[in-house]
Amino acid sequence: MTGAVYLTSAYLIGSLCAGYWVVRLLTEQDIRQVGSGNVGARNAGRAAGKAAAVATFVFDFLKGLLVVLAGRLMELPSPWLAGAAVLVIVGHIWPVFLRFRGGKGLASLIGVCAALFVPTGIGHVVLWLGSYALLRRMSFSFLIGFVAVPVTAVLFSADMWIVSGLVVVVGLVLFAHRENFAEYLRPRAAAGVSHG
Repeated sequence: MTGAVYLTSAYLIGSLCAGYWVVRLLTEQDIRQVGSGNVGARNAGRAAGKAAAVATFVFDFLKGLLVVLAGRLMELPSPWLAGAAVLVIVGHIWPVFLRFRGGKGLASLIGVCAALFVPTGIGHVVLWLGSYALLRRMSFSFLIGFVAVPVTAVLFSADMWIVSGLVVVVGLVLFAHRENFAEYLRPRAAAGVSHG
């Protein structure tokens, strides 16, 4: 019963998208009608300024971090922790409170990774900076860096449930950013055609 309540709570907490409420409070606007329509930190910044972006990022980061840490404090086994990590990201991307139209999960993913397996940050930073050295595209390289998260978990001998959870959450966030990837790649493709 405890595990079921924990997993349900993980999804519901994930569904609390700070960007919507911060922008609503500061500007009385619906963030989903502004800019990209995303409820994440970047669009909150467009709608209501830097303070709104920071507040949104911090809240979304903390909900990912604290959901997993709560499970650790309750001494729940790895499958429950991995499941909660997945559900908090699912909640953020498809929040029940916002008719399943949420953010892209980046800040919450960082929080989840920090709580699930700290060394994953090492792999992320290495691949992120390596990608940036080659591509010179900061945001794109930052996303690519997350591919190293489950790989690092394996190399540092993480529990396989934790590795599986990391694979899923990284996959979900990369899926949520699929339009961004297409946008990043489009100029290069166009350049290739023009020079062909």
